[in-house]
Amino acid sequence: MRARFRARVADVSSLLIARDYRFKREFRARVTYHDSCHLAHGLGVREGPRQLIRSIPGVELIELGEADLCCGSAGSYKPDRARDGWRTRSAQG
Repeated sequence: MRARFRARVADVSSLLIARDYRFKREFRARVTYHDSCHLAHGLGVREGPRQLIRSIPGVELIELGEADLCCGSAGSYKPDRARDGWRTRSAQG
């Protein structure tokens, strides 16, 4: 099932990279990136978003420790579980 899903779905970073998208404006900032659970675990996409972020002129990507740690069901579609995720993360140290 997962392979069929992956074959039919693409994330926006993969599409932009495949089309060799170039950002035109500079954006001076230090940023980090937290892996989306669905993207990382469901689709196996981890490097694409980082590659896209690094391609923005003026942006410095700072890797986040435990960037793939689940934050609690993404919080957006299960808001009642988001606090549980943060409690779990806080307890882990």
